[in-house]
Amino acid sequence: MLRPKELRSDPASQEARIEKLREMCQEASESSVRRAAANKARFDSQFEPHEATGKSRSEIVLYAVGDKVKLRNEAHTKGEPHWFGPFEVLESDGNNVYILMDHRKLLFPHPIGGNRLKAVNIRDLNVGEAWVLPPRLLQEITKEDLRVLKALQVRLKRLVQTQEKAAPSKIKTVGCFASNDLPPPVESALTPEKTPPSPPVPTIVEETVNAEARKDPLLLRRSNRLQLKKT
Repeated sequence: MLRPKELRSDPASQEARIEKLREMCQEASESSVRRAAANKARFDSQFEPHEATGKSRSEIVLYAVGDKVKLRNEAHTKGEPHWFGPFEVLESDGNNVYILMDHRKLLFPHPIGGNRLKAVNIRDLNVGEAWVLPPRLLQEITKEDLRVLKALQVRLKRLVQTQEKAAPSKIKTVGCFASNDLPPPVESALTPEKTPPSPPVPTIVEETVNAEARKDPLLLRRSNRLQLKKT
């Protein structure tokens, strides 16, 4: 670990620490090369024939352009799918490395080795939706959908503004009547005839009062006043 105060105080210690860092970097790079060689030897041993049976444990499967494949989930955890896909092989570089394309014609972000792929037998050629996509591709699809949705909203807003400018006033005249006023009804043979309302039938109380008023002049004058007030 570099300490600025010590480096400023002693220039010799600065050179020693830098040299030590160089040695550590060299050792780390050599260690990574050894691990890579060991991994390659272990991987190649799967394809070597066995001494007893003469058969290899694994075989290199090559895929052609247009084949349907699924991608193994290397970071599988509980509750997550083991495979992603299906994908279509769009291009091959000849070294068992392929460029994949999903059902939306979107390319996979980086090339994929054939050892992570497995062939898929799809009976229905019209695959509208993917089974499972990696989270990275799901984020890209979400961004693409949002971009398309925003563009559609802008177009819809412009269309509404254009229609509002082209439309006349809210009240449109139809003939000699306004659209908010209903035209008078047209009489026809189907229109039922209007019958005048029947006069109200005098009640028993009114008949009794009128009869008593005729007998007494005072009551007659009072009844006439009441009728005048009602009218």
